[in-house]
Amino acid sequence: MEAEVTHEMSIPDGGPGAPAVVVRVPATSANLGSGFDAVGWAVDRYLFAEVRPVSPGDRRRFEVVGEVPPDARAEGESLFFRAVGEAFARAGREAPELAVRLQSEIPPGKGLGSSAAVIVAGLVAANVLLGGRFAVEELLSLATRLEGHPDNVAPALLGGLVVARADGEEVAAVRLRLPRVPALLAFVPEVELRTPASRRLLPDTYARETAVAAAGRAALLVAALAAGELEKLPAAFGDGLHEPYRLPHIPGAAELYALCASARARGCLGCYLSGAGPTIMAVFATPEAREDFRRRFSEHPLALSFVPEPLALVEEGAVVLAPR
Repeated sequence: MEAEVTHEMSIPDGGPGAPAVVVRVPATSANLGSGFDAVGWAVDRYLFAEVRPVSPGDRRRFEVVGEVPPDARAEGESLFFRAVGEAFARAGREAPELAVRLQSEIPPGKGLGSSAAVIVAGLVAANVLLGGRFAVEELLSLATRLEGHPDNVAPALLGGLVVARADGEEVAAVRLRLPRVPALLAFVPEVELRTPASRRLLPDTYARETAVAAAGRAALLVAALAAGELEKLPAAFGDGLHEPYRLPHIPGAAELYALCASARARGCLGCYLSGAGPTIMAVFATPEAREDFRRRFSEHPLALSFVPEPLALVEEGAVVLAPR
C-alpha cells in the first residue's frame, strides 16, 4: 500500500540507515444499526503512526500527540506495542525496540474506532518492518484477535464499507463499492461510553422474534447499500440487539432519534449508534440534505449536548506513507 506523504511527522534518529515507517489509518463507524458486530465503514478522520527501530541497547521511545484510548497511551503494554508484538511473535521473531509517535484526529471513547485504528497501525507498521511477511487476510485475522470482533478493524484496514464475520482465527470479509454514497453527520456528545462497559449492558440471550427481525434488517441494510437504493435504509437502521440497551445511557439520544425521524421528508435516512457509542450517526441522501439538517439543528436545544461533525466515507484503508 503506497501513497504520497501528506503529513509531516518527526522522530529522533534511531540509528544510521533506519528509515521511519509512517502509517495512516482511518476512523471507522461500525454496526450501522442492524449490522451489529458485522458491518462498518471507514470515515475521514485519521490516526498517524511513525515508527523507527532504535539502536541496539537503546530504550524505546513513545510519544502521543492528541487523544488516543488510555490503553494506547501507556508506554509499557500499550495497545500499539501489543499489536507490534503480536505480529512479530506470529512471524517467529523478537520485536525490536522502537521509537513511536502517534498522532490522532479520532476522539477516544466515542464509538469511532480509535482502538481499532491503533491496532491496525501497529500491525501494518510491524508488517513493513517484517518485509511484508503477512498478507492482508492475515493482518485482518490478527487485528480481529486483538480487538475481539472485526466490524471496526476490517474497514480500518481495508477502507470503504466492509461486511465481516469472525469464526475463531478465520475472518471472512467482503468490501463493497457503493453506487451511491450517503452523507454522514456525527453527533458527538461530551460523555464517553467505553466499549467494555457498553458490552456489559447487553443481555446474554434474545427472543427468537428479536433475532429474526434483526437478521432481516441487517440483510436489507447491506442489500440497499450495495444496490444504491438509499431510500430503503430507514427500514434497515432499526435495531433490537444493542441500541435499546445502550441508548438510555446517552442523555438526549431518544430526542435526537426522534428529530432524525421527523426529517425524513428532507432527506434524513435515519440514524444509528456508532459502534458502542456514544456518538450517534445520522445518514442523509445528499450533502445538501445534511447541511440543511445541520443548520436547523444549530437552533435546537440538543445543540448544547451534541457537536455535529460532517464526515465522509473513504475508500482507502490503512496506507503506508513512508518509506516509499
